[in-house]
Amino acid sequence: MIYTRTGDVGTTSLSDGTRVPKTDARIACYGALDELNAQLGLLRAQLATLHIEGAPHAFEADERLIVRAQRLLFSLDATPHDVEALEHGIDATDTLVGGIFRGFVLPGGHPVAAVAHVVRCVCRRTERELCSLSVADDVQRMLQPGMMAYINRLSDFLFALARKINSLTATAETLVAE
Repeated sequence: MIYTRTGDVGTTSLSDGTRVPKTDARIACYGALDELNAQLGLLRAQLATLHIEGAPHAFEADERLIVRAQRLLFSLDATPHDVEALEHGIDATDTLVGGIFRGFVLPGGHPVAAVAHVVRCVCRRTERELCSLSVADDVQRMLQPGMMAYINRLSDFLFALARKINSLTATAETLVAE
């Protein structure tokens, strides 16, 4: 059964079974991780709808990185190898589009790129939630050392992905400084 009724009074269980108020900072952090995971799922579904003439597999590696990210958000055990995988994805995109960062861009462009920007913002908020809890001993034990670096790099990857989508779909971007 999906419902237990145990949360009907405003409490929920941590992974160790401890009951806490649903307003507990750890629950807010779990919620941010869950939201980021769902947004990544939306982005992956949207990427699957893109068809780039002459490059039918243009986003396959990105989709694999997103699936990996979704799994890591459940386990919170990213390794330096996972961080490097995102960096390789960013570097490959940088090479493909001839340089990712040429100034800040306004989020938008192609609708799927706009989704990538939204997910990037959710990722940054999740990172802030994790940082605010990282001083607590129980959260430090929960997070593997590479997880904070991974979340930080994930948002960079999402920025690069938005730029890649706009580039491959020949959709103009608007620089902040225009």
